[in-house]
Amino acid sequence: MQRLALAGEHYQVPEADRAAFMLRYYPRLARMATMISSDGSFSAPEIRDPTLVLRVDYNDGHDVRIGWEWAYEVDEQVVRAPAYGDASADGIRDREAERRVLSGLTLPPTLSPSVAGPARLAGLDTMLFTTQSLPLLEGQSRTSRGGHREAGRLP
Repeated sequence: MQRLALAGEHYQVPEADRAAFMLRYYPRLARMATMISSDGSFSAPEIRDPTLVLRVDYNDGHDVRIGWEWAYEVDEQVVRAPAYGDASADGIRDREAERRVLSGLTLPPTLSPSVAGPARLAGLDTMLFTTQSLPLLEGQSRTSRGGHREAGRLP
């Protein structure tokens, strides 16, 4: 891309690849340079700031799996990436916007997505997580709980 820009050339994204380009490559390119359409055939998608999502999956036997992920909305599509790093999602991820979201949160260190990776809890730990940790997320902006399901129920 740099060679194309320096040479004053243009690149046409094939129609069949346009959706993938908009989700995987455009967000990163847009953060690096202003994107324009010389003939008006391109309109930039709206990219919203990320939302931090805590996935909570309750299973049988008082077992729960939890994990953080980032949700990015590009126009009407949502792209998710694990909060612990995922090379395939690097094009969409805006680390500065993620830092802004994290700086606005009040979470105990053990629940912080920058510290805690995916986890599996059981027994008393499940009860403590559900009654003490989850309520701490209520009302915090740019966070949501996703993937929540109770044991014995279909997703």
